[in-house]
Amino acid sequence: MYYLWRTKTYPCEEPQQDNALRIKRICGIPDTDRTNITTLMTLPYTDNSIKRHVLLVHGGPGATGSLHAMAERLSGLVCTTECRQTEYTVDGLKRELMQQIDRNEADSLTLIGHSWGAWLSVMVAAEHIAKVKRLILIGCPPFEEKYVPLITTNRLRRLEGADRERFALILSGLDAHPDRQTVCELKRYTEITDNHCLINHKETDFDSRMYNAVWTESSAMRERGELKRMLHEISCEVDIIHGDKDPHPLQGVIEPLDEAGINYRLHHLSQCGHSPFLEKETSPDFYQTIYEIINRQYIEENK
Repeated sequence: MYYLWRTKTYPCEEPQQDNALRIKRICGIPDTDRTNITTLMTLPYTDNSIKRHVLLVHGGPGATGSLHAMAERLSGLVCTTECRQTEYTVDGLKRELMQQIDRNEADSLTLIGHSWGAWLSVMVAAEHIAKVKRLILIGCPPFEEKYVPLITTNRLRRLEGADRERFALILSGLDAHPDRQTVCELKRYTEITDNHCLINHKETDFDSRMYNAVWTESSAMRERGELKRMLHEISCEVDIIHGDKDPHPLQGVIEPLDEAGINYRLHHLSQCGHSPFLEKETSPDFYQTIYEIINRQYIEENK
């Protein structure tokens, strides 16, 4: 039996008297830090004229609950929903995410997708252009097959000896529908290869059945060029957050976006791996970046 985190919505908390201190704590900035965040304090949390909402779309596929801590942190800024993925096909997951979007009835909706969740967010935004105001893609995998060998090269470079050999063997057999034990072993290795310096965090159960089914289908879509073609349908605002230590090559994300004529903002975080919200050194910068994006969106909507 797999543990499935329920889709949960966190209402935006009311502002405290010391808003600067509150924002610093949300962004992970020490209270004693003299960082000037005056420009970040213009978001009127109690203004209900526009219903703002963010939906968090986790990676894996099958990493249910991996964005729980982020959902709790962002709920201090904006109404936040941690989405649950329970279907075992790409089309099923797209329908499920659309149902979660429709239930929120937001005027201004942002999808924040991590890893595989970035792909799923792009798929939904491309097919339902009127529903999504902004995409924030975190640790997005490349949209084209030609960049995939770079992922393996970057990962293997960070392992040595028997670990390197074992990891290479696991990767070579992924097309054969690995069992749960092998998927868990893969997850353990990628925690090493894909990240820089992780904070202590709670492990979440991983649905290996979903990984096998959905990743096989979605990676075939990339190989056929479907993901790249989908980018031409994107009309919303796009922000890219990518760590410089992420083995997924950044050029595999931004070059297809450039070719599709999409205007995007790139936030390249130093000393940061695939999951910036779990990085010891970078998570404060990551949350401050998210805050700036949400704040900028409000300003643009109210010009």
